[in-house]
Amino acid sequence: MLTVLLLGAFGWSLTALNWDRWPLHPGGLASMVDFFKAAFTPDLSASLLGTGIKAAWTTTAYAVAGICLAVTLGLPLGVLASGVLARTRGGRVVEVGAFRALLGFLRSIDILNDVPEGPLRALRSSGASELKVLLYGRLPMALPDMLSYSFYRLECAIRAAAIMSFVGIAGLGMQISLSLDDLRYNEVWTLLFFLIGLILLVDLWSGWLRRSLTR
Repeated sequence: MLTVLLLGAFGWSLTALNWDRWPLHPGGLASMVDFFKAAFTPDLSASLLGTGIKAAWTTTAYAVAGICLAVTLGLPLGVLASGVLARTRGGRVVEVGAFRALLGFLRSIDILNDVPEGPLRALRSSGASELKVLLYGRLPMALPDMLSYSFYRLECAIRAAAIMSFVGIAGLGMQISLSLDDLRYNEVWTLLFFLIGLILLVDLWSGWLRRSLTR
């Protein structure tokens, strides 16, 4: 049904075209070729590289600020949504229901509930409280997955920050937009390589950190 609706919307959008003339721009193919050819000759001038470094730093700053806020809010909310610290069964139902609804609205996931129960039962049998089970059992076992997901969200945040800068926030997106407006495709590719490099660095950092935690 969704496919039919999307196809219907696409068909309806075609009615807005002026069919008295060919709808494709006659110079579009040549412009597309010029754009992709520029990928092999990016602008490596000192001024543009300096602009790219500054814009990449601004984009990263926005992304890191966003992910730090998300982690600061998400970690305590995740603990509450897991219900591991609730003292009564009824309280656990209310706590889990309320906070999971909030996290679901924020499109979050609950990693703390996916850890194996065996080590947790061993801690409880030794007399550990639920707080100690959380601190010495759940969190250490969940940490690699939590870091992995946090780094994934950081990659998403970098891309989102770049997209947001297309609409006025300083960053790589704004610089790419300015270069596109002037048809300076060599500059566009230089800035795109900065963005790709940022994402690759985060991915490499994430992989190294996960490997160091699981050795």
